Amino acid sequence: MDRRTFLKALGGTGATLVGAIGMRIGGFWWDQTPSTKMKLLSSHEILIVQTMAEALFPGDLGMPAGNSVGLPDFFDHYLMTISETTANLLRLLLHAIDDMAIFADMGVTRFHLRPLEERIEILRAWDESWLGPRRGAFTSLKLIFGMGYCERPEVIQAAGLDYTCTGKS
Repeated sequence: MDRRTFLKALGGTGATLVGAIGMRIGGFWWDQTPSTKMKLLSSHEILIVQTMAEALFPGDLGMPAGNSVGLPDFFDHYLMTISETTANLLRLLLHAIDDMAIFADMGVTRFHLRPLEERIEILRAWDESWLGPRRGAFTSLKLIFGMGYCERPEVIQAAGLDYTCTGKS
């Protein structure tokens, strides 16, 4: 194969890949219709948030689970308080984590359908990624989940912290 043929093939493959990614983002991920249960999150996004909350805060060592303290509701409410573009980008990140889990082990299972142990490993891979933008995007999402979790009185109490203003329980 000569250089010109190689570049044509590479360009065609690249264009196809960019088109497929664009279709996935624009056709399936971007600005989905909200679920009847939430103000902004779609039904599929609720599943992703629930499974992510369980993986980040599984409720071990005497701490409450992320879903039991209402992390999906917190995340939906948080998205309502920020700009529409930023909210859609965060929702897009949820879908990216869900779909890119397929490539974690070259299986065909999305993030929200995997067992807890695998979801924890997938999120660890995002958190420790050598790709700065991937790691940074996940850090932002993890911070939002952490804010929603750590502000709950039952989490503060389970952690043994005094959360009264007077210092008396």
